[in-house]
Amino acid sequence: MTKKRIWEKRWKEKSKDAVKSTSLDFFAKNAFEVLDRNISRNDEKILEVGSGTGRFCIALAQKYPDKKITGIDYTKESVDLSNKGAELRHLKNVRFYKKDLFHLPYKSNSFDVVFENGVIEHFINYNDAIKEMTRVAKKGGKVIINVNNWFCFPKTVEKKILGKSYPFGYEKSFRNREVIGALADAGLKKIEVYAYNPFNYIVRFLFFNIMIKNIVSYFVKIIEILLDFITFGYFSRKFGYMLFGKGEKR
Repeated sequence: MTKKRIWEKRWKEKSKDAVKSTSLDFFAKNAFEVLDRNISRNDEKILEVGSGTGRFCIALAQKYPDKKITGIDYTKESVDLSNKGAELRHLKNVRFYKKDLFHLPYKSNSFDVVFENGVIEHFINYNDAIKEMTRVAKKGGKVIINVNNWFCFPKTVEKKILGKSYPFGYEKSFRNREVIGALADAGLKKIEVYAYNPFNYIVRFLFFNIMIKNIVSYFVKIIEILLDFITFGYFSRKFGYMLFGKGEKR
């Protein structure tokens, strides 16, 4: 099955429950909190590339009704699902379009924030994607990426063992220095990179029971807080499930 077919099938399946699929789940809430900390009052136009179910754009549109939110994805199934989720919530400040993240149909210096979550890691030429994201960001605007962290060893080992059987096709895990290098290569400054939520990998296997997931999440969060306290925050920032990277356009 081709990469595109994998995602077309995934979004088509999720369209059976548009409200649930376009809402923030356990993992997305953590990622949204990190993203939201980097949205300022002056950020009027926001673009997400590879918007998937559209849940991040929809969450932003709900929280910031005065901002204009745009999401793009390369599958019709994704765009239809996302727009349906926005329409069911009667949101007027968010819209999704079928576009190519490597050839964005927007003028340079168009958006205050351009972000992606778990998308560019599926492409060998991810540097080209970051450069295109940077092109459409305004001068002084923010480019934000969220990718798999190589130092989340359980996830890295899982992909190594499964190889071509990994359900999401090609997916790169990044080291900090790789993200820093990619953002710098795109011409960004004030670069910030860190990982977060190291125990997400464990909790993700408990999808079969919400109560068990919530209980385990509570206890692993306590462990995470303790380890961060002992290591002055180093544990999460090094071994987190996802790796956050942000740079400012010159």
